[in-house]
Order: sequence, then structure tokens, then C-alpha cells
Amino acid sequence: MEITSRSTPILMNGEADEGHLVFADGALVAVLTYFRGSTDSDGFEPMAAGWFLEAGFGPCSNLRTRSPELFASLEVATNWIYETVASDKRREEEEKAPSPRQ
Repeated sequence: MEITSRSTPILMNGEADEGHLVFADGALVAVLTYFRGSTDSDGFEPMAAGWFLEAGFGPCSNLRTRSPELFASLEVATNWIYETVASDKRREEEEKAPSPRQ
């Protein structure tokens, strides 16, 4: 399986932030956005910067899996996507496999 990504600006809070479209074997599975972090001056609890799963599709959908709040790096996010898609493919293959005769 091949995971590829394409950098694209994503409009967040009126500004274009860094984003990535992530594909598994050519099919879109995730949209990642870079969250710059926040300070307590924003009126909320401070949060670290990182990559956020803005939208997930197929095995990366929040209906099918739970993603971390933030990924520390784009590489960590891409590895999570790879493992999530690979796990889903293994599960599908196991379900299709004939049962051993008893």
C-alpha cells in the first residue's frame, strides 16, 4: 500500500493554514491541518501545536476509528493513517477468507 500526501492551504479562522490531503493507493483518506497551538491569552486552556485530523474517510473516518487529539508531527500522523488503513485491509481480508472446515 502506498500512502502519499499533497500539501494544500486550508482556510481556518480566516487565514490559510498548512494542510495535507492524504491518499492511500490514490484514494483520499484524510485531510490534515496544522494547528499552531494556543496560549492562555486565547481564553482557553493552552494547547500544543500539532497536526489535526480535520476529516477522515473510509477506515480513517471518526465513525470507524478514534484518532489522537493532535499528532506531534506530519510523519506521526501519516504513520497512524498507514496503520489504520492497513489494519482495516487485514480485517477485510480475514473476513473474506474461507473458514477452516471443522
